[in-house]
Amino acid sequence: VKEQASGIECSEGHFHCGQCVCKLTGDLLKVENSGKRALQKGHVMCFKHPAECRASGFQERDLAQHLSVDDFQAYLKARIDLMRQRLKMELQVQIREELEEEQRRLAAMDEHGRKVLIARKHIEEEILQMKCPRAGCRRAFFDFEGCFAISCSACPCKFCGWCLQDCGDGDAHPHVRRCGKVSQGADALFPQMPDVGGAFEKIHKKRCRERVDLYVQTLGIDIREDVQRTVQILL
Repeated sequence: VKEQASGIECSEGHFHCGQCVCKLTGDLLKVENSGKRALQKGHVMCFKHPAECRASGFQERDLAQHLSVDDFQAYLKARIDLMRQRLKMELQVQIREELEEEQRRLAAMDEHGRKVLIARKHIEEEILQMKCPRAGCRRAFFDFEGCFAISCSACPCKFCGWCLQDCGDGDAHPHVRRCGKVSQGADALFPQMPDVGGAFEKIHKKRCRERVDLYVQTLGIDIREDVQRTVQILL
């Protein structure tokens, strides 16, 4: 991509004035163009792409010369959001592939080993993995930002980020304000303490250990010790 003071020229020689660059970016960021945005991986492409031009997308340093500060920030945010979505999709594919591999392993294991592995997978997926607490949903989530009154992205459930309690479809804020799992000295809704991530991780691990201990007690005596040993490294 060749950058000029009055515009940008793509690698195939098609010139775009600054106004055209702004228009292409604005169109790409429209809500109704989310599919196109995903297809182009968030890149602003030549106006002749793809029918008459195979040039790659414009570089951020070139766009920054012609977009307003607000438009450039909106463009960067859209790119980052797409990257996060792709990462989550890749993680889901990876998890599915791992599950399929475990199923193949199950078929070749003896009965004792099969019971231990099934118990371990239950602990990994239903106890250690953070999920929406609603039984009919159980959508996994990897992190969250901002308020600890969380809304599930897949169902109407509102729940507490501290203890993961289902607070119904209405509002989780009242519960979060009085949740007994809130770290000492932290604002329940918008904690600003220096290591709130570490504090939350400590609470989450403690909750997981307690739930694992309870679950292990429901297992047969013949596999409890092996299950505890295999999951110890995860706790």
